[in-house]
Amino acid sequence: MAQRYFSSTAERTTLTASMTNTQTTMAVTATTGFPASKPYTIIIDQDTVNEEVVEVTSNTGLTLTIVRGVDSTTAVSHSNGAQANHGISARDVREPNTHIEAAVNHVTVVTSGTRPGSPVAGQIIWESDTLLYYGWDGSDWASIGGASGSGLHNTFLLMGA
Repeated sequence: MAQRYFSSTAERTTLTASMTNTQTTMAVTATTGFPASKPYTIIIDQDTVNEEVVEVTSNTGLTLTIVRGVDSTTAVSHSNGAQANHGISARDVREPNTHIEAAVNHVTVVTSGTRPGSPVAGQIIWESDTLLYYGWDGSDWASIGGASGSGLHNTFLLMGA
C-alpha cells in the first residue's frame, strides 16, 4: 500500500468540463487546501449514483492527473459542474487494520509459570506475578523491563495491547 496524503482544510471544488469514463485528467475550479504531496483521494459526485473515487497522482495548475475507479468504484462519465471533494474511502480505514491484524505482536499477560510453550520471535509477554516484561528473541525469553511503578504496564494498556 502506498502512502496517501490528506488535508483537513481542502475546500470542495467542481469540474470545469465534463469527463468521459476513460479520461485520466480532470479540470477543476480550485484546489484550495488540497494536499501538496501526491497521491491523494478525490470523490466525484459523492453520495449520488455516479459516485467515483479517484486518486490524484499529479497536477498542472487546475488539471489533475487521476487513476479512475479506485476502491471498488466504477469509472463513469461526469458532467461539467460536478462536485469533487478531497476525502477518504474505505481503503483508508481498511489498510491500517489489515496491517495491525497481520503485523503487530500484542502483549500477552501470563504468569511466570504459564509462559507460552511455542513463542515466536518478537513476542512480548507481561508476567502479572513478577510485574516484568519479556520478549522472545528466537531462543530465550529476555527481560525488557517492568516492575511495580515503572509505568510500562500502563503504557502497553493505553496502546491497546
